[in-house]
Amino acid sequence: RGCPLLSVYDYPSMEAQKERFLARGWSRCQVKDMNEIYRSHLDQSEVERIHKLELMDEFEEWHLIQGHYFVLTASRPEECSWVHNFNIFNPKTEAAEEN
Repeated sequence: RGCPLLSVYDYPSMEAQKERFLARGWSRCQVKDMNEIYRSHLDQSEVERIHKLELMDEFEEWHLIQGHYFVLTASRPEECSWVHNFNIFNPKTEAAEEN
């Protein structure tokens, strides 16, 4: 696809990516792949509506590709931990705030 994943051999998993940051002195690290974000943070009724418009027949391949991309936050020192409070890492917090 013309998108080489240059670090995939050194850091083949999200856990390896997380350890990469922790081993270099970051005190806190969180990571989610794009499939988790797709399942946890998008309005599923909107996803269904889009699926009907975009007659995509390659969802298996799309999910495979999305598994290679992730959102990672790392912080040091602890005073900078506010970055970990984004709802992307705490979906239940988001639902609680709406109620």
